[in-house]
Amino acid sequence: MGFRQAVQSWDLPPPGSNRGYRPEHLIVQMMVSIWCGAARFAHADITRLDATLVRLFGWGNAAGHKAIIRLFQRIDQPIATRVPASSYR
Repeated sequence: MGFRQAVQSWDLPPPGSNRGYRPEHLIVQMMVSIWCGAARFAHADITRLDATLVRLFGWGNAAGHKAIIRLFQRIDQPIATRVPASSYR
């Protein structure tokens, strides 16, 4: 589908630290968590604790749910407006 490439083109805010996860990694991890049954951010640790999924998606390490929350907190109105516009090109 090219989902990872699409997410990379969204111009999401970069990680806040050198140890931070790339935004596309966090978005894909959140999508996989939802696919696995996560209904809350705290449930995103389903993918973090599943070594098979981590290897399958080539993440190296999976982020905790708080990293995903921090990404969404950094998305402001201009970014939220720009992302859908770039998604439908």
